Amino acid sequence: MKVLYMAQPGNAGPWYADFVAALGTEFEPVMWAPDQPFAPQVRDALAVVDNGAALDPGMVPEARAAGVKLWQVTLDGYDQLDLGVFRANGIPVANTPGEFSARALAEHALMLMLCAVKGFSASQSDLKAGVFGRSFGHELYDRTLGLVGLGTSGRQLAQLAQPLGLPVVGINPPGPGADEAARLGVRVLGGPEKLDELLSVADVVSLHVPLTRDTWGMIGPAEFGRMKPTAVLINVARGQLVDQAALVDALNSQRIAGAGLDVFAVEPLPSDDPLLSLDNVVLTPHVAACTYETSRRRGAAAAENVQRVAKGEEPLYVVT
Repeated sequence: MKVLYMAQPGNAGPWYADFVAALGTEFEPVMWAPDQPFAPQVRDALAVVDNGAALDPGMVPEARAAGVKLWQVTLDGYDQLDLGVFRANGIPVANTPGEFSARALAEHALMLMLCAVKGFSASQSDLKAGVFGRSFGHELYDRTLGLVGLGTSGRQLAQLAQPLGLPVVGINPPGPGADEAARLGVRVLGGPEKLDELLSVADVVSLHVPLTRDTWGMIGPAEFGRMKPTAVLINVARGQLVDQAALVDALNSQRIAGAGLDVFAVEPLPSDDPLLSLDNVVLTPHVAACTYETSRRRGAAAAENVQRVAKGEEPLYVVT
């Protein structure tokens, strides 16, 4: 049985190799060629496995005509897809939700927190200039961590923060149960209506929510105005959660102390973007989930869904 695998050019492995290793020999994985017509490539495919490829609107009807039974996204986020088009064409879309990448995201957020608080970027500038013993940073201990979202990655970060001595507050709709919150050491302030309260008390604000119409641009000029001038913003979720121009202004004017970012409003980040010239930010190129462990977990989950569909079973993690 044929399975078409779609990846961004030059970004197939280890994602593709781990998926193929988990898939089984009864299937025929075929790598998508973006410079070739889609319809002949998808013909007779049971499923399409999508690792964040750029889609043309006509691809979905062509997949329906080919008899595709599943569009499997090997990512947590699926905001890049028009789910209405998939519904109209009767193709279920499934993702590999946060549980498969939560540890990687939490560890990356922790790394960005440490680097931002300790002034890593400024110290690197000094290092390259041959200036030693001058760069000062702060300690993370006893700083309040504010988690905007208490899903899988947010809860993992709360767990990592415990031995570091960070008080943790969070907001979440509807939020974990009282027992789990107590185990994680999180004081749950409430739902999204408590964002202003969280921003006013947190020394580190870390974003862990999906990109939706409600969360798009949720951190903007007003929100930066409510944060402490010593606070830092961490984002390993989606770039569009933050008004990036307002963030640059807040960093330049020292309304906040710093930021650690793995995601951006436009990717790749333009070479003249002002974020690249600031020494109070730490930037990574959307790699928080890029661990070999996450790749194996996502590959296995995607392969299991293809196998389930082949047996006539319902796929897991359907989002349509």
